[in-house]
Amino acid sequence: NYKKKMIGKFILLLSLLLISTTGHVCYKHEGVDWETGACASGSRQSPINIVTANVREAQDVELYISGTDITTGSIHYHDHELKVTYAGATAKYTSDDEESEWALAQFHYHAPAEHRIDGKTHDLEMHSVFVSKTDPGQLLVVGVIYELEQGYEDDEFIASLALENLVSNPTTGHIENVPM
Repeated sequence: NYKKKMIGKFILLLSLLLISTTGHVCYKHEGVDWETGACASGSRQSPINIVTANVREAQDVELYISGTDITTGSIHYHDHELKVTYAGATAKYTSDDEESEWALAQFHYHAPAEHRIDGKTHDLEMHSVFVSKTDPGQLLVVGVIYELEQGYEDDEFIASLALENLVSNPTTGHIENVPM
């Protein structure tokens, strides 16, 4: 078996970043030294380095996610992206002055992780992308960072994705009964 260490409460901060969908995202410049637009002056874009000494736990904020087991869905691999799409999961975000509902659109992986914690790059990061039920132009992204050890291939969730069937690029497959 393997141990996956999900980096704790401060990951919730990633999930609270609401972003608008305005078009195709392109990383053609790559790296963290982008020189134009929000990349030069913004403070809420990817990738980020989470400095744990500066993290504050959000007060009176809750995120409930339900319907996470996949009964049927699709898995798509293209270039360096692995994306799973299925219907069913929902999220409910509440704070002092707001309550909103979200539907899962897809989840995908970055290997190595897109974001860093205290300057350290981790093995894998999963992003669950939710779409607002009242404003489809708004997204809620929940990030989970993994540290993998030898034997991760024996993990029930990873095994259920049947990654060995993704033999060509691009390729799409069908998945069933995946426990989250």
